[in-house]
Amino acid sequence: FSPCGKKLLSTSKQYCRFGFFLNDLEDKNAGAALQGHTNAITSSQFSPKGDKIVSASLDTTIKIWDTKSQTCILTLENGAGH
Repeated sequence: FSPCGKKLLSTSKQYCRFGFFLNDLEDKNAGAALQGHTNAITSSQFSPKGDKIVSASLDTTIKIWDTKSQTCILTLENGAGH
C-alpha cells in the first residue's frame, strides 16, 4: 500500500509479465501496468511520500518509477556477481 493508503502494488504473470500493477483503490478503472524489467520482480516499495516506487528484479536491475507519470525514471545496473 502507498503511504496514503489509496494505491496498491500487485503482480501477475498472466497479465503483466516482468512488471507490476499500480492500482488506484479509489477509482477501480484507474491504474497502470508498469513494465520494463526483463525477469521476475523480487521486491517493490513505495517511497515515504508515495511519489516514487522502487523495484528490484532477477534481471539484476533496480528501477525507480514516478507514480504520477507512471514511468521509469531511473535504472540502476546491479552487476550480478560483483
